[in-house]
Amino acid sequence: MSIRDGIPTTLTVVHLARDEGSCASLDQELRDAGFEAHIEPAHSAEQLRERIDRAGPQLLILDLPLHENVDAVVLDEISLNSPELGIHFRWLSDGETSPGSPESLAESIHFALESADDLSHHPWDSEELVRQQRLFLELTKVNAWEFQPAMERVSELLAEFFQVSIVGIWEFSPDNSQLIAIDHHDRREGTHCSGSVIPLPATYRESLSASLTLATHDALRDPRTVDFLESYLIPNNVTALLDVPVRRAGEVVGVICHEHVGDATRHWTPLDRSSAAAAAALVARALEVRDRRRDQERISQLERLQALGELSAGIAHDLNNMLGIVMGNLEFVMRTDSSLAPETSGALNRACDAADRVNAMITDLLAVGRGGPVSLETIELSAFLERLVPLLRVAVGDAGTLSVAVPETPIRISADPAGCTRILVNLAKNAGEALTGEREGQVSIHLSRSEVPPGDLALDAGPYAVISVRDNGCGIEEGIRERLFEPFFSRRTSSGGTGLGLATSYGLAHQFGGTIRVESTYGEGSSFDWWIPLM
Repeated sequence: MSIRDGIPTTLTVVHLARDEGSCASLDQELRDAGFEAHIEPAHSAEQLRERIDRAGPQLLILDLPLHENVDAVVLDEISLNSPELGIHFRWLSDGETSPGSPESLAESIHFALESADDLSHHPWDSEELVRQQRLFLELTKVNAWEFQPAMERVSELLAEFFQVSIVGIWEFSPDNSQLIAIDHHDRREGTHCSGSVIPLPATYRESLSASLTLATHDALRDPRTVDFLESYLIPNNVTALLDVPVRRAGEVVGVICHEHVGDATRHWTPLDRSSAAAAAALVARALEVRDRRRDQERISQLERLQALGELSAGIAHDLNNMLGIVMGNLEFVMRTDSSLAPETSGALNRACDAADRVNAMITDLLAVGRGGPVSLETIELSAFLERLVPLLRVAVGDAGTLSVAVPETPIRISADPAGCTRILVNLAKNAGEALTGEREGQVSIHLSRSEVPPGDLALDAGPYAVISVRDNGCGIEEGIRERLFEPFFSRRTSSGGTGLGLATSYGLAHQFGGTIRVESTYGEGSSFDWWIPLM
């Protein structure tokens, strides 16, 4: 066996290959990097185990994405059972290997072999195991019901245990194109932040799916993490990563990132990996608790609104019957008695005006209870919104400016034009009333398309039109947000409102097969998003 700098240059390699062509290209890559290799190809989990047992290799090379016949769990099984086996990942895209010089390949293989040798001779001691048990104990004390404080506590525990500068707990966006920070903890500053977004490269996402942990000593050159080079790794001086996927129902939905900052090399031990995996399981459970709590609150709100709507509709029907008698008698007196004094005639006119306002309230109550009749028509929303602009400007009022943006491509729904007009006017009026006068008031209405994935509690899966009415006003307090759509509830008692505008809009939105969702930051503004199913 030829050896250079303590590392053999004649290797027995088991290659988990995607196809025959990748085996041939690997042989040439190894020769260019200065290695003579006997390569044992494998195309399934059974072949992989058999080749490792029979050939006794020094190195395992894995083509990513993994072959469809190999589950990620097999790799972790091999890592635990054969710590002396060096592992090198090789990314393929459309049959081509990821770019890299022979020197970088040689360095990566040298490190894989050195790390495997270190791990196979690691002197485990009781102190390290006690530290791990203490971590597990502290993790069990985390109250997952209070989601955000729980995630902050988890990131603090992990940063301290691993002695790393940064721990990030990230969630995949619904379309798997972005990472959204649940908590990003900087141990050096003692700070937490959330909500930041970075792109989620396909290479990294597939690599996470291919293993229980993704550990790299050289994140700047590792093909699995190199896509983060400019957007994250270099700006944060992150040089080594231990990333562990968060799985729910077998699918990767997030990741915990343990980030080593600085020039010193960081080796991740099997103890590190098992500890990180335990934390990922806790985060997965916390996500389930969070979503279950959201669903319970949403169901509770829908049931409460439905009960109030049914009550309102019952009251409205009774009022409507009595009001019909009142209005009929008023009209009869005014039509048949021409000798009424001016004072009497004026009083009757004021009574008729009041009856008309009551009639409008009854119509709103019926809409809240979803009992009012509707006539569904095909509506092209871009043209419909543009025709409504003058009316919407009046609804916003003088406190701010209105901008309306619609796409050029048609967006069609099936709904009642009068009901749609009422919803939009109510939302525009609500946005105008939220403007405080402390800064230049702005209300924007934006029309777009979106997709509702399966599992959404309020809406059926499928394509939707979304009309977003946004303002930069006072925002909505957390406790008030849950009551916005209740009949007769109003935040502005001095404005003379009935508290039926948003309740009416919400009832009509559901009558058309959609809903209204609210996002708001107190003191900064709100967004009311009306979701309507497309035709």
